[in-house]
Amino acid sequence: MPRTSALSLVCILILSPLTRASRLLLARDIPFRNLVTCQNTKSGRDLLADDGGRVCPRDAIDSSTGCCPKGRTHVCDSCHDGDRCCSVYEECVSCCLSPLHEPQTHLQRLYRGADRPETGRWETVFQACQAACRTSSHSTQHENAFIALRKHCYSDTGRPRVGNTTLAGAGSGSEQGSPPRLVAGGVGQSCTQACAAGRGVCVGDGGPIPAALRDCDILRDHFGCEAGCAASPSGGGVHPAYIKPKAPTWQLPTMCIAPAASSAAFNCSAASAAVQRLCPCNDAEPPLPDTQHAAGGSM
Repeated sequence: MPRTSALSLVCILILSPLTRASRLLLARDIPFRNLVTCQNTKSGRDLLADDGGRVCPRDAIDSSTGCCPKGRTHVCDSCHDGDRCCSVYEECVSCCLSPLHEPQTHLQRLYRGADRPETGRWETVFQACQAACRTSSHSTQHENAFIALRKHCYSDTGRPRVGNTTLAGAGSGSEQGSPPRLVAGGVGQSCTQACAAGRGVCVGDGGPIPAALRDCDILRDHFGCEAGCAASPSGGGVHPAYIKPKAPTWQLPTMCIAPAASSAAFNCSAASAAVQRLCPCNDAEPPLPDTQHAAGGSM
């Protein structure tokens, strides 16, 4: 073949549309479809929850995206709406992510390290819900036993409630108006002192112990109760109370004691060096004006 003919053939091949398209494909990345990926809880033996609030069996997860493709969303089957605690971790995370439960609040209240501001906040609501739902000392008693099967909590307290009473509406005096304010006293304080420190007065002195003060759930709202909560057969003078951690062993340190006998009389002035009392307080009434001076002095 003559030299000019061979050169013309090469030019035709280089400049042909098919060859140009082939060269362009070699010069750039082939675009892939945009994959929507998810974070998920990873560690579940049977279930996984993804950051969209979906729960699915572990073997149903999409391995290329990390998402639950056909899972139910915001699953709260094992959760109790009253205390926001669940028996299944993945359902706790899923339920926590529901817009009805305002998951953004966990970003504002939780640190990466519990009660350690220097560790910083979580970056996403999914991470915050994962952290909230992990078990902690708040959901245990006797230091190594869970208070209830619903041990995964996305509530502020992180504790399951085991009774039927709730703080709202509980307590004595409800028939006379709003229930008294419950105040955790300092170590060794009487309820008279604890209420006065908050500019209030102790109520119910000498009367039956209010229902709210006989409820272990309400005691756990105010104290750690790390060793558990037990009922005392009598009022015990200072009960209901939390036994301080450094109390002698025979006094059951870190235990909450709730009086079981509703007929036991409540004592505002009782105190013990080893306990913190839970006290019913009302706001102190303002002092009456001095009528003598208001009338211009004595006769």
